[in-house]
Amino acid sequence: MIVWVAACGLMTAGPSWAAAIKGSVHLTGAGLEQKKLPVTVDHSVCGKEKEVQDVLISAGRGIRNVVVSLQNPPPDATWKAPLSPVQVDQQQCVFVPRVVIVPVGGTVEFLNSDRLLHNIRGRATVNRPFNRTQPKGRTIPMVFQKAEVVRVDC
Repeated sequence: MIVWVAACGLMTAGPSWAAAIKGSVHLTGAGLEQKKLPVTVDHSVCGKEKEVQDVLISAGRGIRNVVVSLQNPPPDATWKAPLSPVQVDQQQCVFVPRVVIVPVGGTVEFLNSDRLLHNIRGRATVNRPFNRTQPKGRTIPMVFQKAEVVRVDC
């Protein structure tokens, strides 16, 4: 299973006319078939199969885990960054949550609640890639110094 980490640039000092951007993303076309991925090891913890969860659609056709970015925001735009690290936990061999956003310089704490020895492998290209072994109960903090979307696998 994978998790996506988006490290986004943080801007400073907003203009007096600034406003918040809010919204939702909905599927308007035909429904998508949720595929299953066979689990080949550790069935007692992971089960025999997992939903791929590439696209999660609610009963109201809302799409979950969507990230919308502004490619050319005004130079004085702001973003309120989280003060504490963002956490991603491995639960029954799945990263929870599946998508997180942190500011540049922000920290993601990877946890392992499973009784298995897991691995976290970040396929970064702008930030430093990583590949760490993670025993049960151990938290591994990772700092993302540059803006980039990073795929993290187990």
